[in-house]
Amino acid sequence: MAETKSAAIQHEKASPKLLAGYGLGEIGCQMSWYMINNYLNMKATHLPLQHSETRASQII
Repeated sequence: MAETKSAAIQHEKASPKLLAGYGLGEIGCQMSWYMINNYLNMKATHLPLQHSETRASQII
């Protein structure tokens, strides 16, 4: 029984493909939270969410 426990503790090295997948997933997760936080920050400070060209044409 002690041999099976020590065999279960050993870790396998992750493949480069798996590491790249996790890396891209982490980047995507961080970008989504960045976009959500920016949107909420703009809404909380009551800034217009329109492009400056559109806003300029509305003022004129």
